[in-house]
Amino acid sequence: MGKVRQVLFDSLKESAVFAAVAVPVAYVLFLVIHIGVVDSFGFTLLVEACILMLIGGAMDITGTAAVRRFVSVISGGKVSPFAGAGRNVAAAAVFTVTGVILFLASLAVALVLSL
Repeated sequence: MGKVRQVLFDSLKESAVFAAVAVPVAYVLFLVIHIGVVDSFGFTLLVEACILMLIGGAMDITGTAAVRRFVSVISGGKVSPFAGAGRNVAAAAVFTVTGVILFLASLAVALVLSL
């Protein structure tokens, strides 16, 4: 249970950082493209969520034994298929959970705007 708490805590910290980054980006989009600040904030959160979930998924897939075996066959046996397999799972989980949190935040912004 300790690893799950650590992943959630790290994800919440990263979500706060990414949300803080989204605020000036939303303001710049407001000045340049003339769309609402809240609209561009929700869109920026959605784009960040998509990127983070893609990175987390890619990190998780590259850590599996099947992908490592495929890479070792392609590279002529230079990479051990089982050395370090599963090592990126915690880091991938942090990226993926952060992406989910940002997605839920962008959904909340969209729901508030629809009222």
